[in-house]
Amino acid sequence: MRANWKYSDLLFIIEETIKNLETSDRFRTFGCPPRLAIAHTFCAPDESAMDLSDRGILCGSEKIAAEYKEEISQIEHLMYVHKIPVQTKRKSNTEVGQRFLNAINRRAYAMNLWEIYGIPWRFKGENTYIIHPPRDINGSPVIQEMKTFDFISKQLNRLSDAECEVSKLKERWSFLKTVLFLVIIGIGICFLFYINHAIH
Repeated sequence: MRANWKYSDLLFIIEETIKNLETSDRFRTFGCPPRLAIAHTFCAPDESAMDLSDRGILCGSEKIAAEYKEEISQIEHLMYVHKIPVQTKRKSNTEVGQRFLNAINRRAYAMNLWEIYGIPWRFKGENTYIIHPPRDINGSPVIQEMKTFDFISKQLNRLSDAECEVSKLKERWSFLKTVLFLVIIGIGICFLFYINHAIH
């Protein structure tokens, strides 16, 4: 069966997940994916941590990892309840085998959906936990822990850097507009000179 839908079509799944989990601070249903907000601020886990993650070994806060797994399970369950079709490249000769393959793909889609709408940072008092999703559907997330003050400071520094870049781009655009204006004026003068010369 082919999955003829876009992830944005499944927004209602996320809204229902929020309702079922009775939480509004784990997902964002508008704007750009929350993960992009910290994409260039924090380093990805090292390869050793990801190897442990691939084996399903907990890396970081057990409580935060449990939150992530709960969210994935809920999304996966709702995709099944609403009969969201999943695309399977491999086919099985038996019904049970096909259902197993569909379940694997459904979980992969659920994890992708979480990466689009899930908020990867969790504030818990003085500490902030950043969730790095596993690469394998059977893996465990890698949870990075840091002081909330440091987390906010990093975000403020990033926003400040972004503001500087925007300012530079505006300056460059202003310069280009001036150059373009002068070029157009020059072309106009040359054209008028040519017309005047042709008439005489």
